[in-house]
Amino acid sequence: MITREEKMCHVILVVSVLFILLFMSGCGGLLPADPTKMSEGQLKEFAKDKNANVYCVVANTPYGKQIGTAVVLDKAVIVTGTVVVANDCTVTITNDAKPAPKP
Repeated sequence: MITREEKMCHVILVVSVLFILLFMSGCGGLLPADPTKMSEGQLKEFAKDKNANVYCVVANTPYGKQIGTAVVLDKAVIVTGTVVVANDCTVTITNDAKPAPKP
């Protein structure tokens, strides 16, 4: 007989695997073109593009609500700010206007 804790572990495992597969399936479409075929000017413009992506998956199971989140930030998108993900998948990204002091 499977215990409640074992069922919960199975649910978490399945949700985690689905979340990872969903996350990985989008990786192929992240680049608009092959960087090895871009000109120098195209690469410079491509490097200027800064993105912030947040993925939030909610699974309502018989054992309760399960939430999985992933935050993907390009370098220098948030210099001295924070990213907060609430229980209802509300995302708050703050960024101070001034750059962080150099150590």
